[in-house]
Amino acid sequence: MMFLRPVHNAWLRRIVLAGSALLVGIGVAMNAQQPGPPPPTAGRGAQPATEPNRLGQPLLDPAGFVRDDAMLKSPLGPEDKKYGDIEGRRLKQLLMEVDAISLKDKDSGNLFWGRNVGTAGHEATEAWVEGYFKKNGLQDVHRIPFDLAPQWTPKAYELTFTSGGRAVALASARPATRTASTPPEGLEWDLVWAGTGTAADFLGRDVKGKAVLVQDIPLPGDIRHSADLDGIVARAFERGAAAVGLMFGISDNFAIWQDTAGRPGFNVGFEDGKRLRDLLGQGQSVKVKLR
Repeated sequence: MMFLRPVHNAWLRRIVLAGSALLVGIGVAMNAQQPGPPPPTAGRGAQPATEPNRLGQPLLDPAGFVRDDAMLKSPLGPEDKKYGDIEGRRLKQLLMEVDAISLKDKDSGNLFWGRNVGTAGHEATEAWVEGYFKKNGLQDVHRIPFDLAPQWTPKAYELTFTSGGRAVALASARPATRTASTPPEGLEWDLVWAGTGTAADFLGRDVKGKAVLVQDIPLPGDIRHSADLDGIVARAFERGAAAVGLMFGISDNFAIWQDTAGRPGFNVGFEDGKRLRDLLGQGQSVKVKLR
């Protein structure tokens, strides 16, 4: 059974934090080959000499990411020179400090980890912001408490997928936010694929009493994505779906906690969602169970 703990009268303290943009560049390796001498004998050809990479080697750091100093820098136009003191590396450092708060909350064992309002992670973020404001000379910095509405907080859940009697392990799978507690035996549905959830995707497709899996595509910006803008969740339930699964993104396996209107649902990353989609595409049945 999924257990939910409402947080009543949690104190949310509001601090206005100026947004920042993270500048992202792409390191480009220029690896031009120089013609080398012909192989001395057939079958024993030597590798041709290569010109050293002009951006330096290696381009990647030990973790496999492009080094900060290997990023390309674009010159500012005359109208943008007033922003020249905004340093991308510094903004990245600030972002990583905030991200560390979320990771610490995850390491504490919270299922619904991060910087969610009313939680320890959110309190730590407030303290981080307040500290920077005071360090940089801002005056009259204070927190204003107010009562927070009850919050959705999962304490335990089981979300399983099976096909042909075999379990399909999906590391990114999680219940949708605001999903209610289930009966002790849980809820189980057949899964169907509905593309990106447009009206055309539902034509001729029987989704009544089933779990519908749709792809949610992120759009430019931080919070806009197709599921919200196109009303995908509402459309699925209007056509009789019993649950909605949101497959987030177009690459990797990153999943976010997304809402399915307070009704049964689940979230998976792109790679995990693609596994489910491909099983269905092969004519295999897939079952979803939430408990």
